Amino acid sequence: MRDARSGLDYIRNGDHGLDTRGVGVIGSSAGGHLAGLLMTGTVLSTEDGVADPPRPDFAILAYALADVGLLPPEAAEGLLGELISIKDELSPSKHVDSTVCPTFVWTAAQDPVGLPNALEWARVLAEAEVPVELHVYPRGGHGIGLADGVEYGGQGHVFIAHNAHTATWTDACEAWLRHEGVLDT
Repeated sequence: MRDARSGLDYIRNGDHGLDTRGVGVIGSSAGGHLAGLLMTGTVLSTEDGVADPPRPDFAILAYALADVGLLPPEAAEGLLGELISIKDELSPSKHVDSTVCPTFVWTAAQDPVGLPNALEWARVLAEAEVPVELHVYPRGGHGIGLADGVEYGGQGHVFIAHNAHTATWTDACEAWLRHEGVLDT
């Protein structure tokens, strides 16, 4: 979390010559969980000295964890270990308010973890009147990457997931980014 906040702060305020008018965050699965914590500005009790953490202007969440409570108890305990006592604090959907950035959410219906979390993201964002776009594709499981057939992974774990229809999420996301004014039309 510290590294993500530092990176966002550097992009916004660093001496690098980048255009900082539309800084977003994208994450899938556990990376989406981190992106969710970043976009909600969640101040974790395990952090010290963070008064007003930087937040992105938009977010793209792929089969991202919204609420640790939506995981089976043994998975939540495995994920958080000794931090299980602060599972609500580590559930970004519990920190959504009207100041959260516009968000694009996608998942596959065959993803037993991603689907309930994507639905929760859409529910809480809509309830807070935050612009949200949700796409649920019929095929593909958890960890499908971009669903475009390109290898990803490492350390002996290489995944190749291809589903032509699910891979169209990138086209839908591009259209959403244009609609939100992040990309020029």
